[in-house]
Order: sequence, then C-alpha cells, then structure tokens
Amino acid sequence: MLFGSFGALATLLFAAPASPFAQPRIVLGGHLIGCVTAVTVDYFTNPAWITCFLPQWIASPLVVATVITIMTLTGFIHPPGAAA
Repeated sequence: MLFGSFGALATLLFAAPASPFAQPRIVLGGHLIGCVTAVTVDYFTNPAWITCFLPQWIASPLVVATVITIMTLTGFIHPPGAAA
C-alpha cells in the first residue's frame, strides 16, 4: 500500500526537488498526518478492536477525506502523503 506513495515521493524528490511539495517539512508532515489518520480510523473501524463502532467499508473514504482536510488546514499539503 505504501509503495505507490513512495514511488510518487521519489519522483517528486529527484525530478522536481525545488517543488513546494518536495520540501522536507511538507514531506514529513504529510506522511505523518496520513499515517496517524489511517491508524486512528482503523482503530474505529476494524472489528478486531473493541472500540469498533463504524462499519469497515467507510474506512477508506473517511481516511482520504480526513487526511485531505487536515493537510489543507495545517498547510502540509503533500499528495503522496495523502496516498499513504
């Protein structure tokens, strides 16, 4: 799952290092937001956890929408990080 986002990240870093999306602050912040949000949503949608109260089919769209919203609000907009 993470290989696609790392491929896009490598393209950004090596082909367009001056791009605003390839700056270290944006790269680290974007991936951190994406990973933390995905783990949090999994905690609330995975039936293996006792805290599961949302249906599992809603996990993917909820993660994408939440990650894009948080990235926009914080200024850490990094497209490959949203794919993570």
